[in-house]
Amino acid sequence: PIDAIRFKCGKRLDTKKVQKIVRHLESGGATIPIVVKQNKDGGFHIVGDGRHRVEAHRKANRTRILCRIAA
Repeated sequence: PIDAIRFKCGKRLDTKKVQKIVRHLESGGATIPIVVKQNKDGGFHIVGDGRHRVEAHRKANRTRILCRIAA
């Protein structure tokens, strides 16, 4: 579930980029899976890129996002 995904604070999100991804999702498009690692508490954090995709999925009221779990 998307609510289990966390990421470290870093650079600000580009709201225009997020909105572009939201429009893509709402028109039936898909995104490249994000890569995550499991935390000790059972949640996940993003490894590398994916913050904009996660935020776009949240704004599009999606509860899930495609991801690969890294070892």
